[in-house]
Amino acid sequence: MLRKLVAPFFTTILVATPALAATYTHLDPARCVDPSGMKKCVDKVNAEQLDCVKTGCSDEPSGAGCLEETCLCGSSISQMDCALTHCWDQVYSCEYQKTVEQVIKTCDDAPEEGFPFYPAPIDAPNACSCNKAQVVETVGKVLEEQNDCEGGASDEWESLPRAELKAKVAPACVCCSWSAALSAYWNICPDMDPNYLGVDSFFHSLMGGAWEKWPKCKFDNSTCHTEYNYTLPGNKDAKFFEPGKFPKNGTHTTMTNLPGTITSPISGATFTWTMNSTAHTITAAGVQTTAASASTTGTSENTTPTSAGAQATESSSEAEDKGNNASAPVPRTWSIMWLGLIFFVL
Repeated sequence: MLRKLVAPFFTTILVATPALAATYTHLDPARCVDPSGMKKCVDKVNAEQLDCVKTGCSDEPSGAGCLEETCLCGSSISQMDCALTHCWDQVYSCEYQKTVEQVIKTCDDAPEEGFPFYPAPIDAPNACSCNKAQVVETVGKVLEEQNDCEGGASDEWESLPRAELKAKVAPACVCCSWSAALSAYWNICPDMDPNYLGVDSFFHSLMGGAWEKWPKCKFDNSTCHTEYNYTLPGNKDAKFFEPGKFPKNGTHTTMTNLPGTITSPISGATFTWTMNSTAHTITAAGVQTTAASASTTGTSENTTPTSAGAQATESSSEAEDKGNNASAPVPRTWSIMWLGLIFFVL
């Protein structure tokens, strides 16, 4: 059940994929803290990808399969390294979110420890108006918690006869799971049109052949959280919506970055992250006042690194030449389910 749900969920939330694009970048170098370094890095990655296609995919009739398997994953990872090095002030933005999604869509595996700074924490500065990664993470928790719930969410149920336990607990757990998974869309991205995020496809995959049972689910908002131990589907004010009582759909089909500025590298001057068993060293480029974002003000407590190394002064070229050799502190993700859930939301 879990495996069948996970795969299609990830497919839908990942909206569109430029699978055959020879070059790409989601982050505008002009808005990065190190614009010249970002442009140089992206140009280098794009040139390497073109060379990869020419040398590695010349025998393929269409080149599509070769491009995806041989070239796109590596290029996507390199694009992330460019962003983390030269555009660290945008790591909570919609554009960085798309950069991570590109890695997810083009690579078979996700990092065991998750992607750096993804999903963005609550109330992060310059964060994307729709934290799609938080939707994915929330649904991942829900799927895990349904198994715990059906195993006995309350100690007092242990004394119930098996037949009564099955009749009461199993339906309640399923209803709470359905509600939490669907409610995440409205709680986390209330202004977005949920259909744009793929909620219709997710609904049918979630319900399977039991969709007619959803209207019969009855519970109050606190039951799933307090009695059945489900995590709130969103932030602290998130609600478990009942059938027919969901909020009005949002109307937005585009996402924007919220106010705020990251003024120093979140993980200090140097950190590492690991992908496909390869450690990538990231050395944050020094601040250049020509960046568009450098003129804005404001910061957030959770963006201030504790490392004294935050005062990195390496030039962008020096930072780039240090290579890819290390591993970064990242938010907790549900990596086992990540590749399945992602396709519905991203």
